[in-house]
Amino acid sequence: MNWVFDLDGTLYTPLDHVWDEMVYEMRTYFVDTLHLPVDWSPEEQNRLKSKWQTKQTIIAYLDEFDLDFNALVEATHLPIVDRLNIQIRPGVHRIRDLPGKKWILTNSPESFARALLVKLDLLDVFDGVYGIQHDFKIAKPHPKSYERIPAHSQTVMIDDWHENLIVPHALGWKTVWFPEQNQSHKSFFPEHVHHVMTSLDELHRLVP
Repeated sequence: MNWVFDLDGTLYTPLDHVWDEMVYEMRTYFVDTLHLPVDWSPEEQNRLKSKWQTKQTIIAYLDEFDLDFNALVEATHLPIVDRLNIQIRPGVHRIRDLPGKKWILTNSPESFARALLVKLDLLDVFDGVYGIQHDFKIAKPHPKSYERIPAHSQTVMIDDWHENLIVPHALGWKTVWFPEQNQSHKSFFPEHVHHVMTSLDELHRLVP
């Protein structure tokens, strides 16, 4: 089997803490190092993401100011890893017991994703990590993002954003929505959501 996991919000929490630390470093980098008076308001972020047709803020600002991808990640992402106060989500420790190949498919920069997995003591659990790179800045839910996963007749995608499960559903993969907020009060889910889980322990139910 193929098990494809999102990283941010799926394997660890809280996301807001990580984003706040990252934005602080990016503001500092743009102003103090690049001397660029950048507007970080939510309205400007949305404008740039719309302009550059991406859902990723970092990609929008990279393209808007024609910045070096690796330099930006090294200056604004990697320095925050050691000081992040994050915790793994329920059932993550059982991932290593799942049969088959396990992959990370994230919209974070790949080097940052690997550093986070080392911090969480999870890097050795996965057979590969696919993230944003300097020569591949296509993020989920764009279909091309999913094409990097090696083909298999039985693939399961796990993500905390159900919008990222639309393409896997169309590809014939099984999909698991693992939201940070409990969704048990809902009686209906979109057709691209095959399973909703509150702990990754429950993934073992999908093993044939």
